Amino acid sequence: MTRRSDILNKLPTLVLWGAILAILYVASLYSYHLFHVAVEVFISVVGFSIFMMTYNTRQFSRNGLLNVFGAGFLSVALLNLLHSLAYEGMGLFPEPSTNQAAQFWLATRFIHVFTLLLGLIFINREFKFSRLLVAYGTMTLLLLASIFAGVFPTAYLEGVGLTPFKIVSEYVISAIFLGTIGLFIARRKQLDRKVLFLLVGASAAAVVSEMLFTLYLDVYDLFNLLGHYLYLISFYLVYKAVIETGLRHPYALLFRELKQSEESLRRSEGLLRSVIGNASVILLTTDEQGIITLLDGRELPEVNIQPKEAIGRSVNQVSNLPATHEDVHRALNGETFAADVPLSEGATFYTSYSPLRNDAGRVMGMIAVATDVTERRQAEEMSRRVAQAARVREAEEAERRRLARELHDQVGGNLAALSMSVGVVKRMLSRTVKHINPEEALEALNAELDNSLELVQQTSQSVRAVMTDLRPTALDESGLLAAIRWYGERLGARTGLAVVVQGDDLDPRPEASVETELFRITQEALSNIVKHARASRVAINLEQQGGMLVITIADDGVGFDPQAAPQASERGGWGLGTMGERAEALGGHLQINSQPGQGTQIVVWVPYVAQQNAQVAEPMTKRTVKAS
Repeated sequence: MTRRSDILNKLPTLVLWGAILAILYVASLYSYHLFHVAVEVFISVVGFSIFMMTYNTRQFSRNGLLNVFGAGFLSVALLNLLHSLAYEGMGLFPEPSTNQAAQFWLATRFIHVFTLLLGLIFINREFKFSRLLVAYGTMTLLLLASIFAGVFPTAYLEGVGLTPFKIVSEYVISAIFLGTIGLFIARRKQLDRKVLFLLVGASAAAVVSEMLFTLYLDVYDLFNLLGHYLYLISFYLVYKAVIETGLRHPYALLFRELKQSEESLRRSEGLLRSVIGNASVILLTTDEQGIITLLDGRELPEVNIQPKEAIGRSVNQVSNLPATHEDVHRALNGETFAADVPLSEGATFYTSYSPLRNDAGRVMGMIAVATDVTERRQAEEMSRRVAQAARVREAEEAERRRLARELHDQVGGNLAALSMSVGVVKRMLSRTVKHINPEEALEALNAELDNSLELVQQTSQSVRAVMTDLRPTALDESGLLAAIRWYGERLGARTGLAVVVQGDDLDPRPEASVETELFRITQEALSNIVKHARASRVAINLEQQGGMLVITIADDGVGFDPQAAPQASERGGWGLGTMGERAEALGGHLQINSQPGQGTQIVVWVPYVAQQNAQVAEPMTKRTVKAS
């Protein structure tokens, strides 16, 4: 039904052209010159019209084919007009001849086919229209000069007809037209479908026309007439493809690149929306002022965000976005980075930020792509805690081995010596009864008992020392600051290290677990200083800052590179990792500031949780180790 209606719609046009061709045929019978002039004038008008349309759209048209057509068809129109005026019997040239008209004809056809070929080869290249006009103007002048100077080869001989040059030229032109048909088909994706069909039809009609022009013997015979008919049809199709399409449907010709770009952008946008709709990501874009221009993603309902309410508002006016106000402005300042963004629903998004720049490099906005990594971060945190627990168990096992060595070396040795001493006393008792001089025997026995008593006292002291290492009495009785002072005095007396402890007693006291872990961190830090720092003085400061307890341990030793320090898991490591993990277990973090030759400063922050308040502050699990 549709095909039939299309035929009915085109019927008036077909009838009109049938009438025009009939009128032209009648005109040819009355006066062939009238027929010839009518056809050639139409062709020249089409050529001039293409030039005028191209010339007036040259500033915004990037269509290489159209620009070449504009300059080329101007030359075609001029040469074709000269061909019409030079036709035999017109009487407008001083010495008109059929040969001269045929030469103008060949020059026109060479320029015509060359224009099609050049435009198709450089269809995607931008030409300066003025340069094209200069190039075609130069070619046209050279052709005219060669014709008027008699240099151009002879195309027609009176009484003989067409010369071999004319016939061969027509075949060459036909072959090039066939080549342009192949190029049109090869470039079909770069041309509108209707324009492509019309230009291919025009080239096909031109090929048949050329073949007919190789057969005529007289400029007024039937083959010449049919050739002009097909030439007329060819230029009518060019008119439909370039002028009519350019005026009625400019996006199919003049602005085809823009139309293709819009279609490509639309497809890309659809693809992007499809990807965003099926992936666990949120896409956010803003302008240079931080106003949201796009917010999309299937995760939005889960975090209670309505895109329609957010678009057009500033980032800081929309709550629960997977992008912070500060990070957005970092991106607007030209920075590219990524960061985790926790939301109030417990979700965590990994958001990457990038600035959006124009062709001049100026930042015109930013884009943020947020990926839901809640489950991944939970798995990583679980893995981290398991690894941390394993390292703490390893540290505890190392502590047990140390205590076992001390018990074996001190208590065990003393008990072995005490056992031997008791055995000696037992044997001496059995001999004392039989001894000739009882007073001498009792004196020896008393000395041995004194030795055994001394061993018992030493063993008791060793056991108390081990118990103190396990948990200092001062920590339970007097608190964290007193325990650190006690340990510092004890360490200084044993090693000669000057340990200065400052701070105020904490009231209320922190929870026992907090005090124990902070004491162990301080103990480990002092042990590292004794083993590695070669320091003469250590300053320890305990203070409260807001809701945090802060311990600062600074020595005047040799310092080190924190990045090159052994990890806690390495044999013979410095225990830095274990210290950091102890702080993290309390919801705090540890920072190490050190450089070779400038001493070391260790700062520990943990939430201040009092004994009567079992609420633990929000964990700060990020551990910082940096050189200052």
